[in-house]
Amino acid sequence: MTNPNFKEEVKAEFQNIVNYWMKYSFDPKKEGFYGAVDGKNKPVLDADKGIVLNGRILWTFSTAYLVEKKPEYLKLMKRAFDYIKKYFWDKTTGGVYWTVKADGQPAETRKLMYGHSFAVYGLSEYYRATGLKPALQLAQDVFNVIIKHGYDAKNGGYFEAFGQNWAEIDDYILAKGDSKKSMNTHLHLMESFANLYRVDKSESVRFHLKHCIEVVLDKIIGENKVRQTLFFTENWEPRSKGISYGHDIESSWLIQESAEILGEEELIKKAKTKCIEMAAAACEGLQ
Repeated sequence: MTNPNFKEEVKAEFQNIVNYWMKYSFDPKKEGFYGAVDGKNKPVLDADKGIVLNGRILWTFSTAYLVEKKPEYLKLMKRAFDYIKKYFWDKTTGGVYWTVKADGQPAETRKLMYGHSFAVYGLSEYYRATGLKPALQLAQDVFNVIIKHGYDAKNGGYFEAFGQNWAEIDDYILAKGDSKKSMNTHLHLMESFANLYRVDKSESVRFHLKHCIEVVLDKIIGENKVRQTLFFTENWEPRSKGISYGHDIESSWLIQESAEILGEEELIKKAKTKCIEMAAAACEGLQ
């Protein structure tokens, strides 16, 4: 039975979420946003600040501004953008740091493609909301370093992480050893490429969006399968047997959305079939 109040309930929840972040994340004494708050919503003043959190904050207020043109959203969007540009972007070797200290100095300087995906995601959404060219330029700069260093032209897909100077490493923070490729990184690279493609129709962005969708469908899920493998070697040999029901249900709509943004009918059809199957299988995790 259809809930006649569903739209209003969603709108109210949207306001509750945005209002929470406006109230508790803003750092009035320093630039940007707190790195963490405790269980009583008190700021942890010395907590490091992460690119994933800051990219998501930028995306959230940008999306909120696209829905409701409130000036307070615009101010927080700009604050997030300015902080990422000033403190997270590595002005020497390019790319974004994983974390910076509370005062903005680099903390964890390894370059994780997972973190880069959320930088592109937030920056491209900020450009969608404002049309400000510096936001698009920085999104493209981050995208370009992902492709330059992370793309595996030989075996397909994208590597997990590198050192600050883009040297090979064997500890990627989110994985180690020969688990050089992961479901989670590819899922969010796909999501970020799709959002960038909304505003940048270049052949490079299109190629990597399509490539990433196909990798997720063909390698990470695989033919005749309905669940994702979490970790792989460089040559796509599985390195995990666990099931992440949450990621499977998340992927079931992100893959479809990305295919629709790309706009190729055959890929949309393939994605829809696979996503419905995967969503149905993921519901087992709710039982």
